[in-house]
Amino acid sequence: MNNLGRGRRDKVQQFMTVTGAGEKFAIQALKATDWHLEGAFNVLHRQPRIEALANIKRLDELYHQYKDSHIDMILADGISYLCNDLRVDLINTLSFIVSLIHILRISHKH
Repeated sequence: MNNLGRGRRDKVQQFMTVTGAGEKFAIQALKATDWHLEGAFNVLHRQPRIEALANIKRLDELYHQYKDSHIDMILADGISYLCNDLRVDLINTLSFIVSLIHILRISHKH
């Protein structure tokens, strides 16, 4: 990862933080989507073996960090906080949000 520019390193780190995926997979997914986070989340979603599920505990921690305190769901505020933490523009993240919620719901069921 050291040979990547700062912006790409940040995206790899963001992808790894949210999904629990390893660095190698994160770089592959981001390269395959021309370094677009939303597209990389879709790549992860389409994988028959989701590497992120190897780290269920981390995904569960993320889910609980952003879920509503009264309902067992991530609502608009949680999504907004997550996007702020990732420094992702909320307006352009519809596919990101859908992919992320799906990943978090899968991990929460296991």
